[in-house]
Amino acid sequence: MTDAIKSKSTKKKPRRALFEMGRSGRYLFLVTIFASIVNFFDGWATSIITLALPIDPEYTAGPPPETIYGYFGFSPTSFQVALIFIIGGLGVMSSIIFKNLADRYGRRPIYLITAVGFVTFSVLTAFVPPGAQYFALFLGIRFIASMFLAADLVVVIMAEEAPIKSRGRLVGLTVSINALGLAAAVIIHMFDIRILGFNSWQSLLLFSGMGIFFIIPIYFKMKETNRFT
Repeated sequence: MTDAIKSKSTKKKPRRALFEMGRSGRYLFLVTIFASIVNFFDGWATSIITLALPIDPEYTAGPPPETIYGYFGFSPTSFQVALIFIIGGLGVMSSIIFKNLADRYGRRPIYLITAVGFVTFSVLTAFVPPGAQYFALFLGIRFIASMFLAADLVVVIMAEEAPIKSRGRLVGLTVSINALGLAAAVIIHMFDIRILGFNSWQSLLLFSGMGIFFIIPIYFKMKETNRFT
């Protein structure tokens, strides 16, 4: 009896995993990786506009063409600067339309539409011609890109798929990758990489198109979330 008690007490308790994946661990791991990729490109694309705005306040010959100010020909102190962020914010608010559609038609198809739409219009932003007459077009495309914001929907999917014990940690991990995308865009922006003669911030937007190669496979691997069904 005492030997049985001793052997029972000496048994090591299994260490609690950082992320409890549950029975469908392999599938949840896949969803976590791809959801993080979506958040990475969300942080990447939304940070680029901010990178294109800073300018030396001591400039004398007018804003350099590498900045949005010089590209569209307005002053850093003008109302157009506020419009860029106002329109982007209105687009994010409008993305609630897709959240409602996801409740009606399912997470999976709406995820594909929003993710592809976000990346597509982020890339299209780079092709807006320079000049004040095209600034409204720039704002319109930025509004649509923000409206197709897919990162929030991915967080909903993660919250529905993750086990109770690890839900907060898995959602937190997914959301934190957003900041990693922002940091990556900042680092690459420092190297002033230019593609096909585009400015650095436009070239970074073109890089956003790489997200398509990750987003399409997710659609074929994803299932409709258990809680939704």
